[in-house]
Amino acid sequence: MRTSYWTLVLSLCFAINGCGGGGGGDDTPPGVTTLDPVEYVGIETAADITGANAVAIFDDANEEIFGMFIPLLALLELGSVTAPFAVNPAAVTGCPSGGDVTDTADGDVITYAFDGCAFDDLTLDGEVVQTGDLETVDTTFEITRIDVTNEVTGATSGTIGVDIDEQSTTYDGVIRDAGNDRYMRAVNHVRTNTSATSVRWSGRIYGSEYGYVDMETIVDIDQSGEDDHRPIGGEVRFTGQNNETVTVQPLNDTSAMFTVDTDGDGNPDIIEVVDYDDIEEDPRPAIGG
Repeated sequence: MRTSYWTLVLSLCFAINGCGGGGGGDDTPPGVTTLDPVEYVGIETAADITGANAVAIFDDANEEIFGMFIPLLALLELGSVTAPFAVNPAAVTGCPSGGDVTDTADGDVITYAFDGCAFDDLTLDGEVVQTGDLETVDTTFEITRIDVTNEVTGATSGTIGVDIDEQSTTYDGVIRDAGNDRYMRAVNHVRTNTSATSVRWSGRIYGSEYGYVDMETIVDIDQSGEDDHRPIGGEVRFTGQNNETVTVQPLNDTSAMFTVDTDGDGNPDIIEVVDYDDIEEDPRPAIGG
């Protein structure tokens, strides 16, 4: 699962022209299939961090999960905050490559329903409900379920909360990557803008292949390069069972250094520089020999 479709999911959802419009009508528009929420399947315990899963842990946090946040934040930054939502002036109207999206407003609650909504080589089905202070864009998006079809098939359920004052976005939910037969789950997973080009990450993530890790930012993550998913500086640490850690320091737009403490004694057992091209491969590479 690459950013080619996950980063477009919310781009389309939140960039629809007239985001707060819509009239009455049935709760479920004609042709829209009600989808069951995505449920996490995988290891539930703290991760045993090793060279075999260190790269996967970073990739899940950096690209697979946060790939959902970047388009939303970009819209907030580029748009003018006029009710009910800050819309990118270059926003897409409807479904440019076929299918339908409808929005139904009920006070400060807006429901968006996607029915085979095609955007280039990507197709969306499902529902998103927006609530909160729509005038100031401090709001919450409840994702009942969005199914995505592209090179592989995926789905996501959960909530995304936006706090304009704090410049932060919080995600709690589950992502299914059907093409690679894996699940990810986020718990209080926060991305906070500390400048126009830097962010901090925090929270807990689960990967079906390794369990959960707690994440903290040691040095603000520098995303001033050409690709948000290839940070060029900063330091972030993931902690699993028994104080085991993997600490990642992006070096430039082509590589990052991984320092892995596999036994929790505070001393590195693996130090290795990994190219982003390899990090983004499936399956993700093992390090440390």
